[in-house]
Amino acid sequence: MPNLRTSVALLLLLTVQLSFWTPGLSYEQLLTLSGYLAINFMSITMVLAARPGWLEPPLGGLDSMYQLHKWTGILAVTFALTHWLIEMADDGLEALLGSDQSLKEADFSGLLDSLQDGAEDLGEPGLYLLAFLVVITLLRWVPYGYWRYLHRVMPLIYLALAAHAVLLAPLKWWQQPTGWLMVLLIVGGAVASLQSLTGQIGSSRRYKGLVQAVRQTSANITEVVCDMGKRWPGHQAGQFALVTFDRIEGAHPFSLAGADNDSGQLSFHIKALGDYTRKIPRKLRSGQAVTLEALMVALIPTAAEKTPSKSG
Repeated sequence: MPNLRTSVALLLLLTVQLSFWTPGLSYEQLLTLSGYLAINFMSITMVLAARPGWLEPPLGGLDSMYQLHKWTGILAVTFALTHWLIEMADDGLEALLGSDQSLKEADFSGLLDSLQDGAEDLGEPGLYLLAFLVVITLLRWVPYGYWRYLHRVMPLIYLALAAHAVLLAPLKWWQQPTGWLMVLLIVGGAVASLQSLTGQIGSSRRYKGLVQAVRQTSANITEVVCDMGKRWPGHQAGQFALVTFDRIEGAHPFSLAGADNDSGQLSFHIKALGDYTRKIPRKLRSGQAVTLEALMVALIPTAAEKTPSKSG
């Protein structure tokens, strides 16, 4: 379950979005509201996936950001499925609730009409793929090393669904705060998607170094000392780093056990909590390359290794 900080953030996000909405009970009102909430929560999920540094302090560090990312993703899929079910029941709901012609999708011609048709066709398969990826993420059906490659498809799915939302939104939205908020969030989600697709997430906080020592200090704890050189910005208590020892395996979040800020030597005490971390004593060698992405201080007390979402 989400912690208190995450729960408050989710409630605020939902409240802000609903405050922009004109209440109503027509078929079109329900259809557009569910679609509006779905794309907005997808956009927020993408922004959180980009790990912007300015969001870490108010959200309480990486732990809370991962939790919020998880729950906004769940809400996005929930509202998207609701949107699809409402559309499938259009005749019955229109007969029961009536129709609001002002919320009909925009009527274009020429190229925009073709783009609109394409965007409409992308909605249903995009939803299926999104739901599939969220389910396998939550249930952990796929090992992390393979899952991270499947997860790279998410920005493409998001961009397709964002096009679906923009081209099928009622024209009057763009003249009122409901549409302005959606555009703002979609722009943020699109930027985050492009950063993901081009490998730019966290690039400004990424540092390369070498593994200096690997010592198994107990049956399930491995100490790894890394030499990051003089470019390392410095260590703070409770700070995380996303550590990549193996490019195929990708980055894993570990909390720093200690550091010499003058020499750039950092140490991690890594607990054997999954397949990957159990292999570390056998796989790592002194002199091996390592890449670290520095993250801000996690305000919640952390263990030797944190495994939010899909970490091994």
